[in-house]
Amino acid sequence: MSSISQFLPEPKCTFSKQGSQDKSPTTTESSKALVSQEAATRTIPPYGERAGWAPKIAEDFGDGGAYPEVHMLQYPLGMGRRRGKKGNALAKQVDGEGNTSYDALARYGRRENETVHSQFKDLVPLRQRKDFDDSQDAIPERPDAEAVREAAERTKLALEKKLGGRMNARSVKGVKGGGGASEAPTYVRYTPNQQGPGYNSGAAQRIVRVSEMPVDPMEPPKIRLQKEAQRPASPPAPVMHSPPRKVTAEEQREWTIPPCVSNWKNIHGFTVSLDKRLATDGRGMEEISVNDNFARLSEALISAESQARKEISERSQVQQTLARKEKEAKEERLRMLAQKAREERAAAATMTQGAPESGTRYMTATEFFSSETASSHRSRRRSRSPEGEGVRERDEQRKERRKQHERELRLSRMGSDAKAKYLRKAESRDISEKIALGIAKPSGARESMFDTRLFNQPSASNAALQNDEAYNLYDKPLFNSAGRSSTNYRPRAVEEEQGRAGEVERMMESDRFGAQLHGLGSSERNDENGSKHKQQQQTSRSGPVEFEKGDVFGIDAFADTARQSKNGRR
Repeated sequence: MSSISQFLPEPKCTFSKQGSQDKSPTTTESSKALVSQEAATRTIPPYGERAGWAPKIAEDFGDGGAYPEVHMLQYPLGMGRRRGKKGNALAKQVDGEGNTSYDALARYGRRENETVHSQFKDLVPLRQRKDFDDSQDAIPERPDAEAVREAAERTKLALEKKLGGRMNARSVKGVKGGGGASEAPTYVRYTPNQQGPGYNSGAAQRIVRVSEMPVDPMEPPKIRLQKEAQRPASPPAPVMHSPPRKVTAEEQREWTIPPCVSNWKNIHGFTVSLDKRLATDGRGMEEISVNDNFARLSEALISAESQARKEISERSQVQQTLARKEKEAKEERLRMLAQKAREERAAAATMTQGAPESGTRYMTATEFFSSETASSHRSRRRSRSPEGEGVRERDEQRKERRKQHERELRLSRMGSDAKAKYLRKAESRDISEKIALGIAKPSGARESMFDTRLFNQPSASNAALQNDEAYNLYDKPLFNSAGRSSTNYRPRAVEEEQGRAGEVERMMESDRFGAQLHGLGSSERNDENGSKHKQQQQTSRSGPVEFEKGDVFGIDAFADTARQSKNGRR
């Protein structure tokens, strides 16, 4: 029965146990080969017996693979090892006598056949050197003219070749004389497809002429290069801060710096006090002289200021005089206009009262238009004349005065509520509207720049010094404003109507000179008017009833009697 070992190849490496004495010739030959192989390789302990052993060289790894039971850095066959960078340090070179040669530094990065002067002797000309020999170190002669011309020609051809290639690349193709490479057209023969829609049975073959389309050199570019939009700037670098925290009492005490108090005393007199230094310096002995021009300048400024104040005061006086004269002239003119208006009104009233009632006749339309035409002609003639301008101005002023009188009359006839409403409306108007309506009044007194409540008021201190029997309980009136008192003591509407009717009756009964028309004399009329005026003055009242302090003991009457008797004796 054959065994499986007959079919298997012989092993390359065989091991024999120690103490075995029987060895076959085959085993002896294989053991010799193994000894020779082990001598050529390093001995690696088997697995489980590698305690204290470490691979050191590449041969310890064999054909590759690390030892996981060996705890150390392992690079089998150099895998994973970082390649060291080549240093740029130059190797030190020494000549035959042992002197260091520093030419390597000057020759670094240069060609081998390049001449580099790195020694002091290179500064000395060749013919003046001691170690120079004309026979051995011959200086080459300068090139002749022929060699120079050939070198220039070669250089010129090389430059033209480079420039010509670039110029041909930039030249316009397809234009006559443009220098293009494919200016001549190309003819192509082809056989069309019979199945195509444009096939012509009469043309079996076709010839096509292919040529480059000419390009206009002045044509603008078809593709517009747009500039890229500017990108936003990078965000600022973040500044890292520590989180805020409260300062502890210990840190505050650490930041407290005590004041520096020196206890040093000037025992040996190293420093000199200020008073002694000034005394020894002699500054107090110098005589200080002040220039007289300062006084002259001050006097000149004072005189100029006084002169300016005087001129300003004179100018203001002249302006005030002119304004007063202008105001007086205006008032006189208005007074004359008012007098003339009163005269005309009185004349018209007299004519109306003197006309007989039986002779009243209405004017026809023809007479009315004829009178209007005549009056218009007269007004035109008056307007053309120089006096017409004055008449027109007087008429306009008369109209304005009449409107103003009517406004004042309406205002006086208003009730308290309507008048207060009108005053509120007038106060709320703009200053331009007030000027246009003629109700703007300049403020006579300037506004106080100080609050009077800040000043001392002696009323509280004087209250305790007054007599108890004195009747002065109220030191101020209840209503200070004039408008309140006038509204409180204003007559009723019925009284207004009666007063208005009496005024109209009095105007109808008086002539233009203020006299009555019922046959009374001038003296009687004056007496009657005067008594009526006195009676009105006595009856009219614009405030509350005022009482006088009674003279209980008759002291005031006795003093008046004594005073009158004394004046009579004189």
